[in-house]
Amino acid sequence: MEQHPAQGMISFSKVQGNRDCFGSDVSLGSHIILTVSTAIKRRHTNNNYYSIDRNIVKVRMTHHQFAELITSLNNGDGIPCTIEWMNNKSVEDYKNNDSTIIEFNSDYQSTLKECMEQLNSIQNNIDQLSKSSRVGKKDITNLQRLISNLSTNLKSNLPFLESRFHEEMVKKYNQVKIEATTWLDNKLYNLGLKQANDNLTCRFLETTAEVLSQKSDSENE
Repeated sequence: MEQHPAQGMISFSKVQGNRDCFGSDVSLGSHIILTVSTAIKRRHTNNNYYSIDRNIVKVRMTHHQFAELITSLNNGDGIPCTIEWMNNKSVEDYKNNDSTIIEFNSDYQSTLKECMEQLNSIQNNIDQLSKSSRVGKKDITNLQRLISNLSTNLKSNLPFLESRFHEEMVKKYNQVKIEATTWLDNKLYNLGLKQANDNLTCRFLETTAEVLSQKSDSENE
């Protein structure tokens, strides 16, 4: 038996069940598990055998995250995943409390609130200037700055937020498409196995009945 700290085993598996995944709003009944473990090498009957010694980390991913992981090498910091088990300890189950739509709505409300505050500041500034007997160049410059800031928010930040929302919805559509396709494939596969099993059972029963009938006829003769 050989053991070394660098020896490892890695595996992917598919499991059923609705569980939240970090970095995704979509969960349709199954996800992918990645497990990394230390390994033991054994030599027996002229063959090498590799087996798990102890688990190091176990993470889960949606089917879309898995597809991105294996097709997007050198992709920045990587792809989000959900840690289930690490360093001999299970990790508290992750719960996704905020959807993308809720997050974008919060961003939108925050931007609108900032615009309203800027508008109120301009209104207050104008009110003060209207009551003043003398309006200087500094006052005009300050008012222009406030109006410019509001204009930037209205012309740039809101359209940018709208564009990001559209991009995110396209991304979510692709995620749902992959998850739904995988879910449907699994259902069709399972139904196909059930149908095949039912067909085999029917054929077995028919054959058994035929053999028994022939045996009965033979005994009667």
